[in-house]
Amino acid sequence: MEIETAIEVFVRAFTLVRSRTHPYLLDRVEGIWRMHDAPRKRNVRSEGFVAIDIPPERIHEIVSRHATDSYHICVVRRVRESDRAIRSGFRALGYRLITTEPLFVNALASVPEFSSSLPVRRVTTIEEAEALRAAARRRQIPAEHLGVENAPVRQYVAVEDEAPIGWVQSISTLGATWCANLFVKPEYRRRGVARALLSKMLADDRDFGSSASVLLSSRAGALLYPAVGYVRIGELLAYSPGQ
Repeated sequence: MEIETAIEVFVRAFTLVRSRTHPYLLDRVEGIWRMHDAPRKRNVRSEGFVAIDIPPERIHEIVSRHATDSYHICVVRRVRESDRAIRSGFRALGYRLITTEPLFVNALASVPEFSSSLPVRRVTTIEEAEALRAAARRRQIPAEHLGVENAPVRQYVAVEDEAPIGWVQSISTLGATWCANLFVKPEYRRRGVARALLSKMLADDRDFGSSASVLLSSRAGALLYPAVGYVRIGELLAYSPGQ
C-alpha cells in the first residue's frame, strides 16, 4: 500500500468514528486533508489538517486560509526520510509539537495465529456492547453494526468471567481497514492478550476482503505490531499553533 493511500484510510476512518455524535467532515484543500465539524451553532472540536510532501511554510499558508476555528496540523513523513526539516520549519513558525506516532501497514498476506488463556471474540450483541461500554467508559460500537457479518465497524474483546479486559476495533474504508483503540488493562498485559486480539481481528479483516490494515501507534505499541505482521512505513508528527 502506498503511504498516500494509508493516510486516506486513516482520515476516512477517523472522521467516520467522530461522526457518531455530530457529522465530522472530510475534504481536501490545496492538496491537504481537512477534517472538521459540520455546521452548527458552535464548533466544539478542533479542525485537523493532514499533509505529506509539503514544506511547513506552505502548509502554514494553506491552513491559515482555510481554518475557521481551533486546529492542529499532522504531517506524515516516509520512514526513510529525515524529520529535521519538518521539526525546524514548524518550530520557526511558532508551532508546538504535540506528539509523534509511527504509521504501520499490514498487507494481510499471512496472519499469524496467537492464542490467549482468556477468550477473545467479536462483539455481536447489545449485552456485549454494553459490557464493553461500561469497561471502557464510553461507547465503542454503534448498535447498527452489531450482528452484521461484514459491518463497516467491527469490535473485538478479550474477557475474563464475561467482563471485558481488552479490546480493539476494525473500521472498513477504501477496501482496507483501520485498526483503532487497542487497549488491554494494565494487570492483564504481557500475557498475550493484545496479540490474540489483533490476530482475531486481522483474520476477519482478510476473510472479509480487506486489502490491508493500517494504524497509528504509540511508541510502546510500535514494539508489538511487527509481531503480527505490521510494517512501519512512516511517522505522523502532530502540531498545534503557539508555544
